[in-house]
Amino acid sequence: MGQNNCTPNIPGLENCYARYEQTDENKYPYLVANKHRLAESQNSQILELYQKQQDQLRCYLQNSRQLSQSTRRNYEFEGRFLKLPSHLICHVMYFVIDDYLNLLLVNTLWYTRLNEAFSKTVSIVDEKFQQSHSFLKLKQSKNAFQTFQFGRQQGFRLDRCLIAEITPGVENSIVKISYTYLCKGQEKAVCYKFAILRRNTIRTIWVGVDQSTNIYDKQTVPVIQPVLPFCVGDYIKIPFTLLNLQGQVNLQSIKWNKPQVEKLDVGIFGNIKHITMQPPPRFEPKDADWTLFQYFNHPMKKCFDNFKQIKLKECRCCGNGLVINRMNYTCVSEGQLTIPQLNMKMVVKQGCITNQINRATVSYELDNTLELRIGDQLTLYYLRGGDS
Repeated sequence: MGQNNCTPNIPGLENCYARYEQTDENKYPYLVANKHRLAESQNSQILELYQKQQDQLRCYLQNSRQLSQSTRRNYEFEGRFLKLPSHLICHVMYFVIDDYLNLLLVNTLWYTRLNEAFSKTVSIVDEKFQQSHSFLKLKQSKNAFQTFQFGRQQGFRLDRCLIAEITPGVENSIVKISYTYLCKGQEKAVCYKFAILRRNTIRTIWVGVDQSTNIYDKQTVPVIQPVLPFCVGDYIKIPFTLLNLQGQVNLQSIKWNKPQVEKLDVGIFGNIKHITMQPPPRFEPKDADWTLFQYFNHPMKKCFDNFKQIKLKECRCCGNGLVINRMNYTCVSEGQLTIPQLNMKMVVKQGCITNQINRATVSYELDNTLELRIGDQLTLYYLRGGDS
């Protein structure tokens, strides 16, 4: 009768009570409440994170729908635009020519299609050029776009650069090629001059730069010999202007004239004697007293006698207030060099060279690079000083 009547006599119940009494919840009741609060806080954090993810997903789906619609519209526009005939694409591009370079960088499809459209439209320029010049073999033609500042107005020009190989037939002569065209109803003419020598002839080329105080330009442009000599097998590059601030060239009106060939007076030692090949009196004064310039301890030595590609043979000078330095170089090794005082790039090669010929009375156009061959003679005129 010592047993508690309230406790049921169930086998194994005493063991269950023993395990219950040994748990921490039974010994420390406040832990139970803390666990419930922790579970509630974790559930609320998970719920907030879930809601944020749902909002981000909803925004992403909405943006993707808008992006897909705009992308679809862009694809439709590209498909319609790129299916246009080449001449219509060129007419459209003339109205947005300022963004020509940006449009080329849209993607590879735009780059290919725009170049293809321009090439097909201006192919008549290549055909007429090849038909009119039998001694020039057209090798390549490409488009060139350049922007520049014309006073306060932003200028541009779109050119078709013709690269042709000189073939035998007119050696030791000066060749003049010209053409006429219509622009805004007015007829205009353009001519080029260059000299053709025998293959592997040592050439003599002069370059002049004016850094005197008589020139008030912030950045002087070097003057390259206007009538450049080429050898048989070399390449000439002719920039043919298609569009600029003056207007658009009427491609159907282009007419190449018959080339004019003038024989050169080649001396006993192969020196070319022609007035167009000689430097002007600005760089080579008449009856000037040229004095040998000893500059081995002069700062100019570091500027003009520190190149591996060209070797300085002699340096002379003349003048008092305005001093003209005449430096004679010989090309000895291949490579590329840049003379800071000239603001131009020179490349010395072993084989065939490619140089651009400029229009008459124009000293600088698109490219300001001069290519030389090993053995060529370079004469550099450097003007400094001047009136105070």
